[in-house]
Amino acid sequence: MKFLALLTFFTALYKCSDIEDEFEGEAEQPLQKLQITAKGIFPRNPFGNLVSGEKTDMLIGFDNQSAEPVSVLGVRGSFHSPENQNHVLSNLTFSRVEALLLPNSQTTVKYTFMPEIGEQDVRFIATAFIAGGKAEEIQQITVYDDVIKIVESTSGFDFQMAFLYLMGCVILGFTFVSLKSTYMPQIVKQEKVERKPQAPTTLDTDWLPTELQRKKEKVRGRKA
Repeated sequence: MKFLALLTFFTALYKCSDIEDEFEGEAEQPLQKLQITAKGIFPRNPFGNLVSGEKTDMLIGFDNQSAEPVSVLGVRGSFHSPENQNHVLSNLTFSRVEALLLPNSQTTVKYTFMPEIGEQDVRFIATAFIAGGKAEEIQQITVYDDVIKIVESTSGFDFQMAFLYLMGCVILGFTFVSLKSTYMPQIVKQEKVERKPQAPTTLDTDWLPTELQRKKEKVRGRKA
């Protein structure tokens, strides 16, 4: 059984050599539909916001529910207008995967691409190419079809943001100083001045007339 699966896998890879040219036009309906389901997710971008100009990884889970081995040959994505799916904005390069799915088994593959269409809302469609069954026909299966948002990348050091941050710090500092001087006045401590007792002064009577000096001496004598 494993030998037949490997033989199927390498046969599908040989047919995959011209797969990009084969699916440029409208694909024909296969005679035997393979019982396989697939779904793609963005592990690093769970909300569907992709950065323009940066590599993006999509994980695609495959579930082979048929009794025959199925080969996953590759994945290709494309960007479309959100209003009109037939309006293609950009096609991504076909990426080979080369994974083998045994009957009733699951596997996960990674599809890496780089969106370069500028900031806008787009419809992203990812298609996987598989081969299997008795006829070994190559078929397409949609693994992702939803509207996502492409955003521009931000540089590590933004001078505009740094200037705004600096201005904000300056304004905040002036506001703090103003509030502090208004509502928290500084308390100035007044130094206590100690008063020293003054020595008694003697009255200088030399400048008084002689008669007054004699009268004052008589008064002192009486008090004594």
